[in-house]
Amino acid sequence: MTDSAAGSRGSLPPDPADLSVTIVDGYVDEPAHFGVPPYLSTYPRYTAGALVDAGVPESGITYHTIDELREDRNKRADVADATCSSTSAG
Repeated sequence: MTDSAAGSRGSLPPDPADLSVTIVDGYVDEPAHFGVPPYLSTYPRYTAGALVDAGVPESGITYHTIDELREDRNKRADVADATCSSTSAG
């Protein structure tokens, strides 16, 4: 037996409320995504919405552009420490 919450759930997937997810926007070059304020591609928006619908709290979702991660190496810890990460690029 284990004392962890995951252990008490057996082989069930983790509880979405316990997840931390980092979304990395590597940008897409589809014409439909250009020039639409706030300049956030629909893919990270869809991903965040699906995560919230699945039960992941908004506070458990972090969003970074690839440029942010290049400019501030400390933000890379958000990706490394996340339970899950999602990257969209194209």
